[in-house]
Amino acid sequence: MTHAFFEGPLPPPAVLEHFERVAPGAAARILTFTEDEFRHRRSIEVTIVSANTRALGRGQWFGFLVMMVGMGLGAWLVRAGYQLIGFGSIVAPLAAAATLFVYAQRREERERERKRAEYLRG
Repeated sequence: MTHAFFEGPLPPPAVLEHFERVAPGAAARILTFTEDEFRHRRSIEVTIVSANTRALGRGQWFGFLVMMVGMGLGAWLVRAGYQLIGFGSIVAPLAAAATLFVYAQRREERERERKRAEYLRG
């Protein structure tokens, strides 16, 4: 009994040749299957990336809208004579947006560091 191990989407040429000898047409079927699987995985990746991009855009627009409403409310409160509360309503959305931006930047940097360390280990 022989045990073989290989990495990658296709077996080595010698194994493909053996399959072809044992079952004529097997190598072509393996290649076709691999190509179909690659196309399928690629289409899934494209779908996921597109959906994530759209979701990110929606999130940014929603955040912008919430920030503008909060600042507009603050401006209205200042004009109505509630300067302290109004000023707080103007500053709070700006502070929240700045905090989220800094948090996202730090999270992305940690993720890049993790991937870099993984790459250097492996």
